[in-house]
Amino acid sequence: MTETNEKYIQSTESGRYAVVFPESIKTPRRHGTYDTMADAITARDAYLAGLDSAEDDHNDYPIIEAAGSRIVGLYDLHCPYQDDHAVSVAKKIVDIVQPDTVIFGGDVVDFYKLSRFLQDESRASDIQSELDTWYKTAQFLLDGTDAKVYNIVGNHELRLYRYLCANPELSSLDALKLENLLRLDDLRSTLCRAVSFLDRRLVWIHGRYWSKNAGSAVKREIDKRAYQQSIIQGHGHTMGHFDKSGPLYDIVGIEAGCLCQDSWYGEDGYWQRGVVVCTIANNKPEIENVKIDQVTIFRGNVIR
Repeated sequence: MTETNEKYIQSTESGRYAVVFPESIKTPRRHGTYDTMADAITARDAYLAGLDSAEDDHNDYPIIEAAGSRIVGLYDLHCPYQDDHAVSVAKKIVDIVQPDTVIFGGDVVDFYKLSRFLQDESRASDIQSELDTWYKTAQFLLDGTDAKVYNIVGNHELRLYRYLCANPELSSLDALKLENLLRLDDLRSTLCRAVSFLDRRLVWIHGRYWSKNAGSAVKREIDKRAYQQSIIQGHGHTMGHFDKSGPLYDIVGIEAGCLCQDSWYGEDGYWQRGVVVCTIANNKPEIENVKIDQVTIFRGNVIR
């Protein structure tokens, strides 16, 4: 088999054309074999356009192709268990960056009462107070910016979806739709399951994998996407980085950290507060994964 000048397409000894993606470094995966180069190109392009089809715990929400060159990602607030110091620092970072896009990366509300796990009653709060805390926190973070705003659905938002599935007599109520409970119209935000830039080469998701080893969770996500998309994700509440040169462009993976308090689910002491800042220039992303401490340094600014 010999390579053609078409990326991901190889000619076979039988004269046909195989579409082959580097699903992992050691194990390429053949997507299909086609009679003509045109058919192979069509199949390749369709696959690349649909890479996000696996990125859904809930398909009702769209994948947004966004515009903008200055993006701030705010992940895992878990209101009312947000870390107020981290939120204050995140607000100052937003003010410095003056982004044209703000992405809330999921789990903005904890929905503790709807958890299927055992609950600590000393931690539990009512759902309305969680929603009120989220709204006030989002207003604070967005004050003074006219950025486009997106809310990615996380696994904690899906607690509401599972609850309504178990109680279908309530599911048709507009008042209980997630976007209405979160008051996203008032916040100028759009609900989605992913936000992408650069023709889906850079995708912001909530995330579905977790690891204590920095970068391992996002590497696993990039493996699933055949090393064709750079990924920014949360979910694990830790910060990490993974990068790899790809056949068309360099791939980067970022684990964003969180903006919530330390674990209330167990003895995990590995959670890290952080904000992701992305600047797109010359068709490339420059990503800053900003760790929030008691004293945070960001672009020469000392933030307390």
